[in-house]
Amino acid sequence: MDLSSQEKKAPTLVIDSHVHIGAIGKDYQIVTAQDLQDSMDNAGIAISIVVSDDFDSGDDWQGVSSDEAIKQCANNPRLKVVGNFSLRREAAQQEHEICQQIETKAICGVKFYPGYENYFPVDQRPQTIYKLCATLRVPVIFHTGFLQEGTLGNQEQTHPRNIEALAEQHPDLKIIMAHFGNPWVQETAKAIAKHNNLYVDLSGFFTEYKTVLSTELVEFQGAMTTFANIAGGFSKCLFGTDWPLYSQKEYLAAVKTLPMNEREQKLVFWENATLLFDR
Repeated sequence: MDLSSQEKKAPTLVIDSHVHIGAIGKDYQIVTAQDLQDSMDNAGIAISIVVSDDFDSGDDWQGVSSDEAIKQCANNPRLKVVGNFSLRREAAQQEHEICQQIETKAICGVKFYPGYENYFPVDQRPQTIYKLCATLRVPVIFHTGFLQEGTLGNQEQTHPRNIEALAEQHPDLKIIMAHFGNPWVQETAKAIAKHNNLYVDLSGFFTEYKTVLSTELVEFQGAMTTFANIAGGFSKCLFGTDWPLYSQKEYLAAVKTLPMNEREQKLVFWENATLLFDR
């Protein structure tokens, strides 16, 4: 899919860089690619990046594999897929599968879930995948900050300092910090300002499965203003929601209230996603 050509047709293009499908809704209600498209239509979102989440969380979690996400999104120009690495599967086999998926453009990035799977980003086990992604010029995405409500995990492993250490190890690797390290917003902003290969997505801030309250919106605006003051602006941010945990329409409205200039708006809503995900 050529995101650049999409932009020419829609100057107000919005790309949601972080969504899920499968049994991730409230009470594990299954949401499908068609449900996602309906939400996108309602919100005015042109393209969504579907993030696979087949990882070992230590409980009965059953996520969506790369293969299943690819199958559901096949031949749909509005949906792209990010695969995921998991410690539950053998590393060499995953490397082979991920390489094939990248080379055939079935996936446009790889997601990692430290904290949930009890490892730090600089762990030796995913290192071959990092090197592969750097060589093939696709981004890696890390869960950072708060873990999903009600799940097991090690919060310390999701701290932005761990991603900064990885950025120093792999300066040619493009890294996206999902959820902008919240609640460690200032630490995340410092890392973004220091490392050219680091980006953040803005997903996952509000109360899961609830409408956005005015008090939460004020908190979001304050957190992101602090972030921008330290990071030097919003130029390395990507719009993302973590749908279906959050309404795409409400999240988009919230992000539009941030004090971004015109250039930053283009970068946040589609240009950074195009740069990182469109090979």
